[in-house]
Amino acid sequence: MKSKFLLLAAGTALALAAGTVAAKADIIPIPAGIIDPTDLHVGGSGAAGADPVVVPGPSFTISSTNATTTVPQPIDIFYAVPHGFAAPTISGVTGPGGALTFVAPTLFLSGGVAVTLSAGQDLYTQVGCTPCDNSLSFSNFIDALKNDILPPITGVTSFDIYEAQITQDLSPQTTDTISGTEAVGTFIAPLGTDGKKVFDTSFTNTGLIGLNNPDRPVPEPASMFILGTALLGFGVAMRRRRFRS
Repeated sequence: MKSKFLLLAAGTALALAAGTVAAKADIIPIPAGIIDPTDLHVGGSGAAGADPVVVPGPSFTISSTNATTTVPQPIDIFYAVPHGFAAPTISGVTGPGGALTFVAPTLFLSGGVAVTLSAGQDLYTQVGCTPCDNSLSFSNFIDALKNDILPPITGVTSFDIYEAQITQDLSPQTTDTISGTEAVGTFIAPLGTDGKKVFDTSFTNTGLIGLNNPDRPVPEPASMFILGTALLGFGVAMRRRRFRS
């Protein structure tokens, strides 16, 4: 069983920056001071909405919105799959220049034990990236399964985590297309590093496989602000936003 990619310090980071494939490792500490631009966005043909992006599948895209920095290989793709649902597969990856090499999805392990996502946790922390965006939380995932796709999915108590890799660089403002199969209800989150920054996604640009629900319920206002004085006796309901947990 292959060992797992996580952000590597010092010499390994330099190897990544040079464009070589570094040996992967179990979860290890992340270098202090590393920067986190959420520059990797998931999309696809027929994608709709945001927070997260609902993708009908079976193919999806990963785009870098960074205008100047190449994200060196390997580019990790993490899948959070409701426990008991089918594992993802990849049949091919293409970029602007044609076919790209990849490593097929396997269960993400730490010390030989499968890592999962459950209540009170977020995906990137579970795979070892503590500086990464922590809005990819279990609670946000559960809310999206209930409200963002049709039919809704309920009763999920944990997610299995799978990891795949694209073993070629992702150039600035380019898009890779991943073809394969994913169960409805699967979340998709990319991750890469150049040794100085981690490139990940926020929940807003995370992929969710399924059919979009255009009538997502609007939450009750979290607060009301009164505009003006007594002559302006009305308020503006503030739409609740998902916050990092």
